Amino acid sequence: MPTEHEFKYVLNIVTNDSYFKKHCKKHLVIQQGYLAFSKGMTCRVRSSREEGQLDRDTKWFLTFKQKVRKRVIEVEQQMDQRDGKDLWSVCVGKLKKDRYVVDNNDNTWEVDFFNNGNLYFVMAEVELEEGSARPELPLFISANLLYEVPLTDDRFGNKRLGDVEYATEIYNKIVQGEIDGNEN
Repeated sequence: MPTEHEFKYVLNIVTNDSYFKKHCKKHLVIQQGYLAFSKGMTCRVRSSREEGQLDRDTKWFLTFKQKVRKRVIEVEQQMDQRDGKDLWSVCVGKLKKDRYVVDNNDNTWEVDFFNNGNLYFVMAEVELEEGSARPELPLFISANLLYEVPLTDDRFGNKRLGDVEYATEIYNKIVQGEIDGNEN
């Protein structure tokens, strides 16, 4: 698998998801949890289904990510439902999010609305080949943009954002101007 750069953008949590519902090519309901993690490494289980699909249509994935020097190596494997559900039962750090997949020019954007019954964080992401320049932002991102996440900033991984208290705290620091692009 080629290494990709994940360009991430924190959006205002009052962002209206109606634009994304109207313009997305897919609206996914995602749950994920972690089997193992340490500095620079995660092993996660993810379930994903399109909104409105039945439980039997849920797809399950096992993903291993390891940071090596300045890149992240990611290996993902689809699993059957039984294995996915069994592994899910022993996961920690579980989170839920709605993902809207929106095509814009040559890029596919994923906009995640993290929620635990209440919306608490919104982040857009586009994955581009290693060495690619930061993309030009489409209006639906720039109009709601609070913070462009530096590529080397590990504070905005899903594992950390699954912690509602942590995500709320970092969101508030961004809104209050206490976090800038040079901070890690």
